[in-house]
Amino acid sequence: MRFGISDEDSRERIRTDLGSTLLVEAGAGTGKTTALVGRIVALIESGQVTIHQIAAITFTEAAAAELRERIRHQLTPCNGDHDEMPDVEAAAICTLHAFAQRLLSEHCVAAGLPPGFEVLGEAADDVEFDLRWSRFADQLLGDPDAKPALVRALALGLQHRHLAELARWLSDRWDQVLEAAPHLMSGKCGPQEWKDPDATGVLEALDAAEHLTRLCTEGADRLLAHLSDLNKTRESLCDPTADTYTLLQALVRMPYRSTGRLGNKDNWGGQIGDVRTAVELVDERRSTIIEEIRAQAFGDLIARLAEFATEGAEERRLAGRLNFHDLLVRARNLLRDDPETRAAVQNRYQRVLIDEFQDTDPIQTDLAALITTDELIGNQSVAGSQSVAGSQSVAGSQSVAGSQSVAGSQSVAGSQSVAGS
Repeated sequence: MRFGISDEDSRERIRTDLGSTLLVEAGAGTGKTTALVGRIVALIESGQVTIHQIAAITFTEAAAAELRERIRHQLTPCNGDHDEMPDVEAAAICTLHAFAQRLLSEHCVAAGLPPGFEVLGEAADDVEFDLRWSRFADQLLGDPDAKPALVRALALGLQHRHLAELARWLSDRWDQVLEAAPHLMSGKCGPQEWKDPDATGVLEALDAAEHLTRLCTEGADRLLAHLSDLNKTRESLCDPTADTYTLLQALVRMPYRSTGRLGNKDNWGGQIGDVRTAVELVDERRSTIIEEIRAQAFGDLIARLAEFATEGAEERRLAGRLNFHDLLVRARNLLRDDPETRAAVQNRYQRVLIDEFQDTDPIQTDLAALITTDELIGNQSVAGSQSVAGSQSVAGSQSVAGSQSVAGSQSVAGSQSVAGS
């Protein structure tokens, strides 16, 4: 007895329903790539489109190579006349980064890029970042306008490597930094705006707590010991010659312990609650000063690092040396901001098929939507974060069972779901 595959109807629809947008959900090892190849071949053999009017986007170079080979194999003409074979190697069957590079190369003038621009590999991009950061860090450390922020941040525990790590993080997201620039730039402080730490409130709270030590009848009480430790910082806090760095260091190094169970109530004449409240006020005032200084110092430094990140992206554009993130952002921006180029790309690529759709990647979503629809508001597709819909045919997949994959273009609203086992 032969048993049919339970999802055969869905598989058949993927092969034959070439005019609809389909969303394919399937687990690993269910034949998603086979379905994708079959749909591409069916589109070409139906005469609806040529292979050069199809964009098939994969997640890895290896997957793209496998897809091209399987399509080439299935398209081999029965009569053996290889002169009639479509040029699979020249088709847009590639990773998202490679597809973005193709778009930018074909429309480099509109994208504001020099012809023949170079794509930096990860290692080369890291080297260029390190060189830029080294120059910028030297300038930052020598900039008198940046000194107040650096002094305060370093006193609060910031290290040079933290600045480098934050600069790298911002550089990897320079497009988002650019969008948030007005807010980020507002954090930069002028010479007259800097707050100096004022420990007066902390000292007053410390005096009040110290006054209550007379209530303790046991010299070994842990709450009393904590008060003694706090009092040791008094000299540094009272020093009139202490500079900003020294005063902040003293505040940071003040000991902190939760007072909830600290001390024995029998040792404090029934007033241990008042003592604990007084100790907590010391830490509350100390923390308020630190957080205010930290917010101001870090806000200034983040503004400077944001400029470093966005200026780096612009330098790469002018030099024609793009990293992988640049490719995606500049291709997305080209299609989003240039109606003429968008129309040309939409006319060129009549079918978009995405294998292993990354629905957590907003740039991939935007690119897929922009190739097939004008319905974008800002950087978001009308339907949300998933891409695909309309009349474009796409077969796609996710290798994780239970997660969604895409077969189509535009926004998910309007696509039809095809479930696989």
